[in-house]
Formats: sequence, structure tokens, C-alpha cells
Amino acid sequence: MSVSLLSNIPHYHRLAEAFDRAGTLDQYVTVCSQMQEKSSPLVPSKIRKKMLSRRLNVSSDKVKQLFLPEGLQKIPPQLGFYSPEAGAYLNNYLFDYFASRSIPESRVVHFVNSIGLLTARRAKEWGATIICDSRQDHPLFQADVLGDEAKRCGLPAPCIPNLSYRDKMLRELDLADHIVVPSFHTKRTFTQRGFQDHKVHVLNYGVETHLFQPARKTDGIFRVLYTGQIAYRKGIQYLLEAFTKLKLPNAELLLVGGIDPAFQSVLARYEGHFTHIPKLPRHDLLSQYGRSSVYVLPSLADAYPISVLEALASGLPVIISENTGSKDIVRDGEHGFIVPICDVEAIEKALLACCESPQLLAKLSENAAVLGQAQTWERYGSDAIALYQKLGLL
Repeated sequence: MSVSLLSNIPHYHRLAEAFDRAGTLDQYVTVCSQMQEKSSPLVPSKIRKKMLSRRLNVSSDKVKQLFLPEGLQKIPPQLGFYSPEAGAYLNNYLFDYFASRSIPESRVVHFVNSIGLLTARRAKEWGATIICDSRQDHPLFQADVLGDEAKRCGLPAPCIPNLSYRDKMLRELDLADHIVVPSFHTKRTFTQRGFQDHKVHVLNYGVETHLFQPARKTDGIFRVLYTGQIAYRKGIQYLLEAFTKLKLPNAELLLVGGIDPAFQSVLARYEGHFTHIPKLPRHDLLSQYGRSSVYVLPSLADAYPISVLEALASGLPVIISENTGSKDIVRDGEHGFIVPICDVEAIEKALLACCESPQLLAKLSENAAVLGQAQTWERYGSDAIALYQKLGLL
């Protein structure tokens, strides 16, 4: 049975490759990607590094790359023409529009939630099976959790992502015959909203284990690492408070990533208690994992963050919240610690345990590396094919 796949997220290249190896891929509609092993030396270094994470090993005649939607999402907001939220809105609608006009009449249409409404409607006309791949918790679950956080923090309005196209996401979910999510935590956010259990399927992501490898730390600093967007949804406000209150000797809190403008006032309150590095290409993150002691992600809502897999594969114990889908594989006290959301004291306790016992930290690191190195994209691809076979789609 033939499959068309739509994704503007590069890690879905691995799913396209799995479908191609199985001989079922009709067309893959995606963003600008690196179709060759090496890029031109004329391309600026920064872009070459970014494109390394966009390598795609699929025959070019099965790939349609869309350049305009991503360009309109990123360039005009940087120049101040409109907001990043407006850019995301344009990207999702234009990607969907162009894809809907180009895909063949495949028997299965599989798309990432937020870019498939027009395509799904058209595919329904020829009787295709529609699979919506949601890489986030249910939109209304996120809205509830972040709405509560807004009230708790006294914000004038909840800092909720994707408001401009949330209705589009919900309509796509209603059109889908099957929904694929990356964790059992995320599945629960769907079944609690009335989706039938047999309609929602879990497919854990993988990580580039050839790239993220355990490294020998060379300094004596107890370094606490976070990578990703620095925003309320990630629970960074609770990490900042916990680290500041502990006053650990010879310790550093390192935050790597772009800062949500709404979060700037929080960071200002903790000035001097953390080090910030702007967003880095994935290949440049390796050195940050290698010089860190523990990775912390106390998210309020996080489906299955690949950053946690990167940390595990790099041999870092992880401290994650109970609302982080990574708890599918992370065992409390074995690979790190799982803490309640919004719980400063629990984060303090976990950090203190790692800092005060080098023996515990070493054991957690060893266990983390074994677990992380098992989370390959090849395993993800095999699981995807097995799911399709189970559903009678291959």
C-alpha cells in the first residue's frame, strides 16, 4: 500500500526513509533538506551545520521540498515585519496548501499535526486512510496547563503556543482515521479528551546515537544543563528557583536556547545565577552535553523531547517532570529522577542527590548512556513499519 508523508520537521526524514526502504513511499513533502552526503563549500558554515540535521536518504524523485513556507516563517519576523506567531501561522497554512495540490492519490496520507487540514480533506475524496502525527500533547491539555501557570504567575494572558492555528490542529485530529503520538503520556492527554484508545498509537522517537555519545567530563564543576526554548511551558522558572535556593558550591546552571520574550522578566529576576548560550545547531550541542553533569527538563507539558534522548545518549542523568513523555523509558532512581510539575523542592532534592554523591551520579550516568544508545532512529523506523502492518496498512 502506498504512503504520502508530509512533514516540516526534519526528524521525520527518518520515517520517510523507513517507508522508502519498505517500498511504500509515494511522495515525501518536506522542508529544504540535504539530499547529498556533502554540501557545497560555498555554503556558509552556519547553514552547513544546520543542514547536517536535515540529511535525507530518499530518492529525489519521491521528495518535494517546499522552500517558501519556511522562508516566510523565519525571515520576515527577524526583520520585524510581523510576529513569530504570524510566521508560524503562514508556514503551516502555506505548507498544507502547496502539499494538497501536489501529492498523488496514495492509499495512506500521513502528516504532522498542523500542516494537513487541506491535504486530508482532499485525500478523503479519493478514500485515503488519514494518519495525523501529533508531536505535542493535545492542544487543549496544553491550554489548560499553561492557563493554570499563567494564573499562578500572575501573567495578563496565558503563554500558550500555537493559538493562531489551534483550531486547524483540532479539525485535523477530527478528520484522522488514526492518530500517532510519541508517548503514553501524550496518548493519555488525547483519551482524556474523548479519543478512543484504539485510535491513538504510540511511536517513541529516536536519536542520532552515532552523533551523541558519552564523553569524559574534564572539569570539576557540577554543571546543570537545559537545552531548548526558554519558556514557561518548559518549567524553567522552577529550575531557576531550585538552583538559586540550593547555592551549590562549584556549580553552574547552563541554559542553551532561544528566549521566549514573555519569559525575559523571569530571567531578569535570576540574573547572575545562570549562564545563557543562544540557540545552537545540533552538532554544536555535543560539547555542552559533554561538559555537563546532569540534564534538567521540568516541563509543564512535553510530549517526547528529543533533547532528553540526546542527553541520555551522551551519558547524562536526566531530571524530568511527570508531564514529560520521556518517562515512558526513564526509570526514577535508575536513569535520573522524575519529579512533579511546578515542584521546586523536588527539583532541589534531585539536584542535591546528584551533586552530593559522585558514586550515584556515576551510576546514573552509566545507566543513562546504555538507555540512550538503545533509542536509535532505526528502531523508530522499524516500530513505524510494525505499526502500519498491525493496522493493515502495509
